[in-house]
Amino acid sequence: LPFIPGDNFAVYVWPFAPQEFLHRTIPPTATLTIEVGSLARGDLDATPLPFVVRYQVQPAPANPPILAQFGDLVVLHEAGYTVVDPQHLQFDLTWGVTAPISQQLKLFVHILEGETFIGQGDILPGQGYWSNQWWSPGLLLEDRFVVTLQEPFDATKHTLFIGVYDAETLERLPMRIENTLIGNEGWQLHPN
Repeated sequence: LPFIPGDNFAVYVWPFAPQEFLHRTIPPTATLTIEVGSLARGDLDATPLPFVVRYQVQPAPANPPILAQFGDLVVLHEAGYTVVDPQHLQFDLTWGVTAPISQQLKLFVHILEGETFIGQGDILPGQGYWSNQWWSPGLLLEDRFVVTLQEPFDATKHTLFIGVYDAETLERLPMRIENTLIGNEGWQLHPN
């Protein structure tokens, strides 16, 4: 598929086929949104599996804002959440990288009341349908996922943190804001 700058297009892929062609199809500077399509369960499948995965490609913004940087690799450009119902929050996060990635990284969202976890989401970038090895500077990944809470959400008493960790070692990447090292607890997402 030839890419013409400014184009929006989508690629639909059966998730169980080889997908190495994807990183050559997606332009190096774009915003990529990955959505899992309808789920189906076969006779021998314990859980439903996606029938198709949609890769929506849009032009990347020229200078996306930087909310936080994790380690020397991952940049959080946009972050927001929506209350789906009192015990479910939908997160919309846009990520980029500063250099090619060799290790497997995971993104986390923690919802706390004081020091007590009331909800948590840990995902692979692109919901696990985009290899870290394909993620290059200039390519932004938009992730959308829902976190289930143990109690109804209350923006006045619950704190939300977003961060990144190494999937093998479980070590969190330290966070920087405007070149100042903050720590590894994660970036705090303030109430809408």
